[in-house]
Amino acid sequence: YDKARCTGSAGVEFVVTSVTSAAFPASPTLGTEAVKAMNPHMNYIELSKKGYAVLDLNQIRAQFDFYYVSDVEDPQATQSFGVGYRVYNQESCAQKAIAATTRLTPNPSLAPEQPTYKLVSLEEQKEMAPRMISILPNPTTDETTVQYYVKEAGKIEITLVDAVGRVVFSDSYQVNTAGVQYMKINLSEFPEGTYLLQLQQEDSVGVARISKKN
Repeated sequence: YDKARCTGSAGVEFVVTSVTSAAFPASPTLGTEAVKAMNPHMNYIELSKKGYAVLDLNQIRAQFDFYYVSDVEDPQATQSFGVGYRVYNQESCAQKAIAATTRLTPNPSLAPEQPTYKLVSLEEQKEMAPRMISILPNPTTDETTVQYYVKEAGKIEITLVDAVGRVVFSDSYQVNTAGVQYMKINLSEFPEGTYLLQLQQEDSVGVARISKKN
């Protein structure tokens, strides 16, 4: 395992911190050094603080954020962000995140007392969703053409999300006929990186990745 080159790793394991368990019995500093000596592959070790973690997932990356509480016995205790680590799709090495992830939409409403059920098979979901056919060129330095298929006419909502999970572009337009559609997306003003393109028609969503190169 080469930590500097991020090679030789089979995968990444995130381990949540403890809220209620007793703290490390010995000196946290000495304990951390001992754990690191026996496990040099570990990126982050915290043995003195208590808290919880938030796992944020999208189709580009997984990010695990550690949060700590000031006093687990105080109902009015404060909490603070400690550190976050992320793993990109098809990679097997964790990288330190520059900031905690944030929710971009309002919290979902509470479940109703008597929930309603609508069963839709996976085959039906795939059939209803806008289907990506091609994105060319990809990677792109400026403009790319997206070819996709819709089963029926209707409103299409376009969303472009960066690797941090931020919506960097959104728009909507009306598709007047079913079948193969084309649209152009200009990424010339966007920084280099990988973006997630989402095409939504009612409750069905089609997704694809676009790479921007400078």
